[in-house]
Amino acid sequence: MLATSIQNIHNKIRGLSPYPAAWTELHQGEAAPMSLKIFETEKVFTPHSLKPGTIVTDKKTYFHIASTDGFLRVLSLQLAGKFMAENWYLVLL
Repeated sequence: MLATSIQNIHNKIRGLSPYPAAWTELHQGEAAPMSLKIFETEKVFTPHSLKPGTIVTDKKTYFHIASTDGFLRVLSLQLAGKFMAENWYLVLL
């Protein structure tokens, strides 16, 4: 899905929020993938050379996912089966 423009991805997430919500998986090394619901995003049109799907975060204030023409800033998400965490970016990484 991230091999498309951030405008298209952002619109799909908006269209699926709050129910049934947009789903994705976070893969970290050898650990089992974590399912995530994404409820709210912002578009960040910044040129980069990262592979689509790459996560960029400072683990404190922002969580960006690279796409073909910029980044998707995740504002609201939930781990599958969990309540929405206030500091969700610390839970993930």
